[in-house]
Amino acid sequence: MKVLIIGGAGFIGYHLAKKYLDNNHHVEIIDNFSRASKDSEIIHLSKNPNCKINNLDLINKKIKLSNNFDIIYNLAAIVGVKNVNKSPELVLKNNYLILLKSLEIAEKQKSLKKFFFMSTSEIYAGTLEYFGLNFPTKENTPITISNIFNKRTTYMLSKIHGEVHCINKKNLPYIIVRPHNIYGPRMGYAHVIPELIKKIEKGSKPILIKSSNHSRTFCYIDDAIDILYKVSKSKYTKIIFNLGSDDKCIQILSLAKKISKILNKKIELIKSTNEIGSPFKRIPDIGFIKKNFKTKFVKIDEGLLKTYNWYRKKL
Repeated sequence: MKVLIIGGAGFIGYHLAKKYLDNNHHVEIIDNFSRASKDSEIIHLSKNPNCKINNLDLINKKIKLSNNFDIIYNLAAIVGVKNVNKSPELVLKNNYLILLKSLEIAEKQKSLKKFFFMSTSEIYAGTLEYFGLNFPTKENTPITISNIFNKRTTYMLSKIHGEVHCINKKNLPYIIVRPHNIYGPRMGYAHVIPELIKKIEKGSKPILIKSSNHSRTFCYIDDAIDILYKVSKSKYTKIIFNLGSDDKCIQILSLAKKISKILNKKIELIKSTNEIGSPFKRIPDIGFIKKNFKTKFVKIDEGLLKTYNWYRKKL
């Protein structure tokens, strides 16, 4: 297959590109490297003769691409709570423009089999806030918008718009993915697990644990990539599915304690305030995955150890 990954130098994009290259497919990446790093992993990918990396801003630059891609992934977006709170208007604008450009590329393909749009578990946050959710949460759960005066809502809105646009785009073989707390090596530090690893590894004073009573089901990156790869080779199009694991839900404070134990660091962990707009619980229904694909999920203790073993070399 010939695969285009927009935002392919980021966390999920890199691992996804590596998966396809390891299976002898051709991969082309578009990334402006505003968040992703040109690290040794990306350099290694670039040396693969089946990989081409385009360092450019998709919004502001014209690019000549092949019209023979079988699969396109749109992973590019402004993400992260800090980035969203800092530039909420830019989130709405750029995430929309990135999608438009991605769809323009998709339209030019001769025989596109699948267009993956990476949405978010934040889709469910408004429903949880105002009406409550059933857990695990199914994909057909009615969507409610969070408080529009909350800057964090802009990210949710950009993804809701993206989903609706894909659904209504004529002849688009879309796959809408709602990822739930994917973690692992090379995800940066602006996420809870690497952030805790860094604080606990470097810390000597008590550490404040924000949203300590909030709960999440975490999914290790290798599992997430394996599922995406299998879906890309499957018969399915025009579907929405939760991307996550069947591991047990864990509170953030308990997560911090596990990481502290793995690092063999005895440090005081103090409960702190909840992040504004942060859902108190996320547990995806992954019935679609279990029904159609054989996946043995990495449990949280093993995944945390693998993640730490990668990060400790960088700290």
